[in-house]
Amino acid sequence: MLSYLYAECGQTERSISILENYLKGHPSGADFGVIDLLAAVLMETNAHNNALKHIEHAHQVYYSGKEMPLQLKIKAGICHVHLGNIEKSEIIFSDLESESDPNHAGLITDVADAFMSLGHFHAALKYYLMLESNAG
Repeated sequence: MLSYLYAECGQTERSISILENYLKGHPSGADFGVIDLLAAVLMETNAHNNALKHIEHAHQVYYSGKEMPLQLKIKAGICHVHLGNIEKSEIIFSDLESESDPNHAGLITDVADAFMSLGHFHAALKYYLMLESNAG
């Protein structure tokens, strides 16, 4: 995907523009990968509020009445962490705690790293310990 290449080359604004234009052109059926990539690029540029808006819009439009993919839910939670909405993020992250799936190690690491980067060490430790218990 061209927008991914732009993002990898440091042309994040161009990547964001391409992805947002795609979503505007497909108002009723966007690809999960497009939404996920757009959120990731926005989060890399610390545009967490904008990323959260896109995820919430996707939830209302594309996943209305359906379960939103866990990967997008976790991205929304990480955005909430960066925006200072810790309690809301913990509610979202409870899905990780209840599932206890070793395939979610990357998502759990992302959550722990987000807390750690913002100085929420106790919260980070909770998720790092979850990784250890999921490992066996």
